[in-house]
Order: sequence, then structure tokens, then C-alpha cells
Amino acid sequence: MLQSSGQITIKEIENEFGGSAPTAINEYYSADDAVPSSGQIAFSDFYGKAKPILYDVTQYQCIDHYASLYYDGNGRLYIESREPSGNIHTRRGDCGGYCQGQICIFAFNKSQGTTIHINAWVWNTLHFNFDLNVNTAWRSNFWFTDGGSGAHAYRFRVQGRIT
Repeated sequence: MLQSSGQITIKEIENEFGGSAPTAINEYYSADDAVPSSGQIAFSDFYGKAKPILYDVTQYQCIDHYASLYYDGNGRLYIESREPSGNIHTRRGDCGGYCQGQICIFAFNKSQGTTIHINAWVWNTLHFNFDLNVNTAWRSNFWFTDGGSGAHAYRFRVQGRIT
């Protein structure tokens, strides 16, 4: 992460965000959410900025009733599969080898950013988009009805960045 005050050099920006000499400041448009995407760009736009951490995870999860996308506020993002009672299910015999229970799908050092940006899809149909403070725990439930026919495997795709 770059310093939050004082002089920043092009070499420090290059070291943080990548690139190779000869480097020009306009190579770093949109390097961070607060850095302009066009027009005038200044060295001060990079105060306290860091290269985003990118992630893209696909997870197949066995679910009986509903699933939760859960962020614990400590740098770990989970998918949880739940029974109708709300309990996390872990020992179902009808999951065909698919993961069940609470699975950590992504972990990061939360000192590396302030915001976790999440895009999530379930079977390419349900789509959710969230921006969360890295210090705040959060949960979103995805409801499924199985008609009493037992558990089913669903594909989750979660991608985003830490800035």
C-alpha cells in the first residue's frame, strides 16, 4: 500500500500496481476505485492506495433448503448449506460427493483494503452484487425449494476484488 501523505514517485506507483519502465502516470487510470478513469490524474490520487486483490471462485455445494453467502468480517468468505431448521448440514447421504456444510471459498488479509466487492451467481441465473466494509460481518441467504425430494448440488460462482 502506498503512503497516505508526502511525495509519491512514479517508481513507487509502478512497484505497487505493476508495470515496467519507462512508466507514465496515465498507465494507471482506474488502478483503484478512487483513481480517475480518464482526464487529469495526479500523484496524490494514489495516497493510501493498493493494488486490488482479485478473486474468482467456482464452488459446487450440496444444499437441502437454502445456502448463505457469509463474510465473517475477518477476511474470510464462506458458502454455507442449510437444512430447513437453519442448521448447517454436513452429513447428508444424498449429496453425491459434493461439498456440504460451511466452506471457506476465499480468504485475504483485511489490512490490504477497506472494501470487498462481491459478484455472486447461482447456476448463472441468480445474480447478486455487493460492496462491503472489510470489518463488517455480513450474510445473504439464497432460498431453494426442493419439494421434499432431498438435497441437490448447486454451482456458485463468486468473483470480485478487495480495494
